[in-house]
Amino acid sequence: MMRQLLRAASVVLALLGAAVLSGTTTSAQMVPGLSNPILAFVGCRAKQVAFLTTAGSLQTWTSPSTWCNSANKIEVLGGGASGGASTLSTVPVAASGGGGGAYSAIANYFVASPGVTTAQYQVAASVSGVSRTSSGSTAGNNGNDSWFGASTFASAAVAAKGGTGGGAGTSSSSAGTGGQASAGIGTTKFSGGDGAATSSISGTAGSGGGGAAGPHGAGNSSSSLSGSGTSASNGGSGDAGFGGAGGAGKVNSSANANGSAGSEWDSTHGSGGGGGGVLGNGAQGIGGAGANYGAGGGAAAIASGSPNITSGSGAQGIIVLTWGL
Repeated sequence: MMRQLLRAASVVLALLGAAVLSGTTTSAQMVPGLSNPILAFVGCRAKQVAFLTTAGSLQTWTSPSTWCNSANKIEVLGGGASGGASTLSTVPVAASGGGGGAYSAIANYFVASPGVTTAQYQVAASVSGVSRTSSGSTAGNNGNDSWFGASTFASAAVAAKGGTGGGAGTSSSSAGTGGQASAGIGTTKFSGGDGAATSSISGTAGSGGGGAAGPHGAGNSSSSLSGSGTSASNGGSGDAGFGGAGGAGKVNSSANANGSAGSEWDSTHGSGGGGGGVLGNGAQGIGGAGANYGAGGGAAAIASGSPNITSGSGAQGIIVLTWGL
């Protein structure tokens, strides 16, 4: 028996050595003297990563010749929504930030013929903020969805939802909810952060946008606002705090309130932080933009008879493919 085990071990080691040299995979090998086949695992080639960022329309991915069916991961991030914008000649005035995009992932996506097989996908496009140049309230634009492996979200192998636009009103505004994990497709799923609601406002209030979800967890939400006075909340950070930071809320200021980009996958690709809420300086104000990738934009609010305000935009989504883990 010991001799058979030693023979089996030598065969497996030989196969593994050949795999390291060739970088290819092998099928199950029968070890002489044993009744069950042993799968000699081959090393896939060194880890490789591809970022799909062309957004807003259906695209076609051609699998690379180095694709490894036994060791890969596909991660999908939905788009952020824009914040709401609200202005009246007198208080109260309230608006909420947009929700961050959700995250979904799968492992070991099968490709029949690496280098030949194709798949369709769509990356969520960014959405613009909403503007007010007269008295009134406008809700933010909803974020777009991202998916991979089919021509539609419902048929995809993995898919993630975009956030919803922030509300706008007088004494209250509804939250811009983050894209929901429950509505996505995948084995690992997290929701985007909310652009928080405002309530019982007697002054002026604008909340920040929600952070994008990511591989570490849900996006963080901005802080809710209520009561008198003027108040603006920061945007939520991305990926359970591992992503980009939220932009700082600004009161009577035209300073930058944009969120910060994430860097979990590499120095320029990650889950973004939500834009900060902005209460305008004089008659003008621009909510903080949600950062790449997938973060929600901040709200813009002001009490002015001749306003010119625009809420923060929602960031586009992204798809990340990793193989040879």
